[in-house]
Amino acid sequence: MFTEERLLGMAILLACALAWALVLLRAVARRAALRSDIVADQVVPFAGRVVWRPGISRNDYALEPTDGASPVLAGWAPLPPGPYRAYCLPRSRVVTAAESTVVPGGVWSISLADANQTGLSFHFTRDAGRVLAEPFPAAPHIGDPAELLRAMAAGLDFDAEDLGHNRRGTVSPRQVRRRLASAAIPFVLITSCGMLPAMYATLALRLYPSILAIPFLLAALICLRLRRDVFTRRVRCVEGIVERDVLSNRSSWTVTRNPDDPYHLLVQGRRIPVGKPIFRGIVPKLRYRIYLAESTGRVLSAEPLDTSSAPHLGAPRPQAA
Repeated sequence: MFTEERLLGMAILLACALAWALVLLRAVARRAALRSDIVADQVVPFAGRVVWRPGISRNDYALEPTDGASPVLAGWAPLPPGPYRAYCLPRSRVVTAAESTVVPGGVWSISLADANQTGLSFHFTRDAGRVLAEPFPAAPHIGDPAELLRAMAAGLDFDAEDLGHNRRGTVSPRQVRRRLASAAIPFVLITSCGMLPAMYATLALRLYPSILAIPFLLAALICLRLRRDVFTRRVRCVEGIVERDVLSNRSSWTVTRNPDDPYHLLVQGRRIPVGKPIFRGIVPKLRYRIYLAESTGRVLSAEPLDTSSAPHLGAPRPQAA
């Protein structure tokens, strides 16, 4: 006889197996489509626009065709937001190149080596997660300031009022509330880990019950230290050309170069730790102003400054193109 608990467990296992099978089938189908595209040696041009697309599982830039078709697979390509004439493989919908329709000479060549974009996510290679698009030496960088700011706001969860306070060198009241609320999880974890030995010392060793207060005090001190910027409320800014810091992630099974790990930005030679959403939202080689809490160095907000080409690349600016 099957009990209700056993039937529920079997249903959960069956659902997980079906979900995993669908993922594998999708990867196999994408890989087969890519192989057929490579054999056919054909590309399809289309007009599109790079925009920031917030999602449930992850936020990222997407190249959306203007005809309303589904976005193509170019999320990893650091194409600044704006209009493009792109070229993709017809069956797998993988973008191979894109050229700006605003700035003459703004051309990007996109490699097909990324596992996440070609459906080879189960085949790990040395540079599986590397950034796809690399601008040509004379290709000017452009960007839509509104889309760039939207990506920053989505990644760091700030609004116009928060940005105004940060520009004046202070942490906004909303950011203070969010920082205090985010301390609840580490407080509970630290307290839970400390309560077990404290209870053992109280019950088995017959020590004073006041020892139970030690985990709470320790958790409070650690969380207050991590959130000390809510008391000083001072903000400083770093300004310059931003690069994404990609480090090798080595293990015994695979050697990857994943731009999602460990989530650092390089500004004027300084490494700034950030979360995954802001890491995706930053377009390399553009000038940003990043606002950080002075006491903890946590990134609070960011805004694009100069969306034309980076000066050190020697590329013509859009005004002069």
